[in-house]
Amino acid sequence: MNSASFICEPMRDKLVTSIPGVTPIYGQRLAAQGFEKASTLLGQYLVLSQDEGPFVDWLKIICGASTADAKIICLNLRQWCHNFLGPCIETPVPWHLVHHFD
Repeated sequence: MNSASFICEPMRDKLVTSIPGVTPIYGQRLAAQGFEKASTLLGQYLVLSQDEGPFVDWLKIICGASTADAKIICLNLRQWCHNFLGPCIETPVPWHLVHHFD
């Protein structure tokens, strides 16, 4: 799947190999570690605070991804998040602006 298709479509039950940059070999290694679905890898990206450095390092360790491939994967997940979750807020939201449900 190309980047334009991936970042413009919901993930649903797509395999991790649908993420551009995830080769079949990386996909097998990720699946063996419990990351068979694209959404599960997205979850790991979110757990690592959408921070490229730790995520790239994690991919290199967990599936042997090259730095270049890991950065492509990260870029695609970042863009998918921007399209479907909204832009990342760089500064904390002031407490008085947070809406509370009573």
